[in-house]
Amino acid sequence: MRPIYFPKAFLCAIAIAVSAPFSRADLAAYLAKPEPAYRWSEMSRPTLGDCEVRLLKLVSQEWQGITREDDVVVIRPSGVPIN
Repeated sequence: MRPIYFPKAFLCAIAIAVSAPFSRADLAAYLAKPEPAYRWSEMSRPTLGDCEVRLLKLVSQEWQGITREDDVVVIRPSGVPIN
């Protein structure tokens, strides 16, 4: 006997379609809230040949008590305008 997948897939598609507007509203509300933990600081400015390098420490958010911290490296070759 072959399993019947169509009803399950159809029901999942209906559930996703019905919940999509609510998900968008929740996402918009989440993105509109300020993030008090957000900050960045420049750690150093080393050089790499003709390039300007910036080493940044970024704190993007706090979620469920865990602070998200990232190291960001920005490399800009000399002669490239900042726009």
